[in-house]
Amino acid sequence: MVPGSRAMRPYFARESADIVLIGSDLTKFVETVRIARRCMKIIMQNFYGTIAVDSFGVLLAAMGMLNPLLAAFIHVSSELTFILNSTRMLPRKTYTTSELL
Repeated sequence: MVPGSRAMRPYFARESADIVLIGSDLTKFVETVRIARRCMKIIMQNFYGTIAVDSFGVLLAAMGMLNPLLAAFIHVSSELTFILNSTRMLPRKTYTTSELL
């Protein structure tokens, strides 16, 4: 096929779209947007949290109040906290009443 021909237009449309809907159920689109906003919120929490902890650590180290071993421990524990915060983005399994009993 020739690039730019009519046969290639749907391909280019799919490749340039942010979201491609398969089917006509718009509730899937609403759910996709909701999940994307939730993920973005968690990502920004992790980003700003990392910036805050690292900035505070650099400030304390510059004043001579933080030795390298303590700085490494604080950094690793904060990163572990942000990784665990990211697990909130994993899909959750929903249980029915009969599975709980």
